[in-house]
Amino acid sequence: MLIDHEWAATLAARRREMLEPELLALRVLRAEIACVRPGLLVERVEGWQSLAGDRYADLMRDLAGALADAETELERAEREAQAAVLALEEAEATARRLAMAPPTPHRPNPGAPWVG
Repeated sequence: MLIDHEWAATLAARRREMLEPELLALRVLRAEIACVRPGLLVERVEGWQSLAGDRYADLMRDLAGALADAETELERAEREAQAAVLALEEAEATARRLAMAPPTPHRPNPGAPWVG
């Protein structure tokens, strides 16, 4: 199978370029949640002596848990997206290096299989 390394490098670069805005969006969303969290959650809900107060306290705890879960998932997605960007950068660099490799008698195209 003949591999066009220049094409492979370009493809990796395009995929990386498409993923980078998604990574930025994850970072922005995570920062927004961190900024909004204090305004959404009441610091102290213990000690309220009514059924409505108890229900409100339960909902605050549920909301705090949901926000914590969302932040955890966003952090995980951000790590995975960052790892994918780094892998694509490495794939692009490798493909460009192979595209620039000098041909040899047995490999007129450095990406082609060896014909010895």
